[in-house]
Order: sequence, then structure tokens, then C-alpha cells
Amino acid sequence: MTRVLVTGAVGFLGSNFIEILRQTETYITGVVRNLVSLSTPRPACEIGCAFGDLTKPENCLRVTQQQDLVIHCAAHTAGAMTMKNDPTSLVTQNNLMNNHLLEAAGKNGVKHFVFISSSAVYPESELPLKEEDGMKGDPPSIYQGVGWMKRYGEQQAKFFGQHYGMQVYIVRPTQLAGLYDKFDEAHSHMIPGLIARAMKAQKTLEVWGHPDASRDFMYVQDFCRAVLKMVELNLTGPINIGSGFHYKTEEIVQDIIEYVHRSRGISLTPVYNPNLPQTVRARFINTDLARQHGLMKNTSSLSQVIDMMMRQYEQQQVPA
Repeated sequence: MTRVLVTGAVGFLGSNFIEILRQTETYITGVVRNLVSLSTPRPACEIGCAFGDLTKPENCLRVTQQQDLVIHCAAHTAGAMTMKNDPTSLVTQNNLMNNHLLEAAGKNGVKHFVFISSSAVYPESELPLKEEDGMKGDPPSIYQGVGWMKRYGEQQAKFFGQHYGMQVYIVRPTQLAGLYDKFDEAHSHMIPGLIARAMKAQKTLEVWGHPDASRDFMYVQDFCRAVLKMVELNLTGPINIGSGFHYKTEEIVQDIIEYVHRSRGISLTPVYNPNLPQTVRARFINTDLARQHGLMKNTSSLSQVIDMMMRQYEQQQVPA
């Protein structure tokens, strides 16, 4: 039986990988920072977990022992507010985790390692960005810290993989949405941040940025299945993975407002504020390579995903 280690096991990506892996013939171990991390119900609560701070090399050496595949989901992540006000916080801890975990996996004879990169590596462009554009120019100014951190992480992954004979898979996701994301405004991604504001609002919904800002959004579990398919097909990448569909902010806002009306009987009016923190206005990622290999399978529309996220938000607000 294949032994799979999932870091960041109670986070957004880690939780969804574990939920899917539990449907397969694998022995899963999740890595969480401490016991407190398991206080909120997550798929990781149903499997064996190892504890440890992955910025410490000794912990990385311990948790990667006797593993066949490492899916590295642990990361210090944040939204536009942190990227603008505290961008350095996204660099140091992530670099330490990436470096120590890759080296430990190599030393312990791990055969396969999934490195989750980001579309933040790409420079600004009005054209759909292909995989070969990932190291051209500079990332946009809002992505300087996280973009270069991910670029360096990709090169680290290739280096350690070659040095230790470990197969490394590099994947660059577009925007992801689904269950188990963070809803607190300081650290949330765009959609959960909007959901949290909308479910507390009474008359107006403040929206950061422009209504015509556009992104490719993909259901997170479709992304996880695509990554596992990459490993199965031995596609080392880097590969862009997304839904292939672009959504404007105003479309997402409308879905959220309609749910609020159904759920709370309140009609909200969106108020767009371009002066508040936001990322780049449009981002187009070329997903032809993923499509050629059969990695693009969308099982849920973004409207359906937003509905499930809003139901989860409501459930989390119900007192125990």
C-alpha cells in the first residue's frame, strides 16, 4: 500500500487532498503543527497525524520517514491585505519549510514529491500565460514576495529532486475555491472574504477592487484530483491547472448576494472600493498542457462551489 504524507493537513488544500485520498487504497499520514490544530472538524481528524513545526529540520526528517509520496500543502498563506501590508511574512517561513522538507524527503528516500507552486510566479501580461513564461521578467509588484518565493521553491524542488533521485511534480494552480478555506478577513482569499462580509452585512456589501476584475477559478477537489493524476501519469511539470473558465468579480458577488437573499431574506447592494487592497486586475493562465493530458475535469460550477462554501460558513457560525 502506498504511504502518502500530506503536510498542512488541516488547511484548505491539505483537507481536500485527504478527503479524496481516503477514497483510495493509500495509507495517509497528515502533518499538523500541534494538537490544537485538530480542534476544528476536518478530514485529518479521521486519520493518523504527526505533529511538528516544519520550519524545523528535525521535524521534517521525522515525519518523512518511510513515506512514498509527499504532498506538500503546508504554507503560510494570506490574501491581498497581507500581500500589501506585510508581504515579507509570506517569504521566510515558506522558504524554510520548502527547503527543510525537500531535503528531508530526499535523505529519507521518498520516491515522489508534489510541490504546489502558484500562478503568482508569472509576470504581468494581457495574454494567457504558458508554463515557459514562469521565469520571465518579474512578478507583478503585489506578488513580488510570494512570486519570487514560489519561483525559488520550484528551483529548490528541481535541485533536491535531481540530487536525491526523487521524482518531483511542480503544479501551478489558478485561483481555487471550496470547502475548508479560511473566512477571517486578514488571511482569507477573495471568495471566503466576500462570503464572511456578506453574511454579516445588513444593507451594503463592500467589495475590494473593480467589478470587472477577472480570474480563472477552479473547484479545489477537481484540482486535487488533477494533481494525483499528474503523479499517476508521471508528469513532472510545471503544469498550469485551472478550470479554463474566467469569472468577473461582479458575477461572484451576484452569486453571493443571491444566496444571502435566500438564506437571510436581505437584499444587499454591492459597493466597489478600488482603494482597498487587491491583487492584479486580470490574470489569464493557459491550461492547454493540462487539457492535453486529461487533467481538466470540472465537476462543479463556481456557483455550486460558492453555495457549498456559504453553507459551510453558516454551519461554522452555529454555537456548539
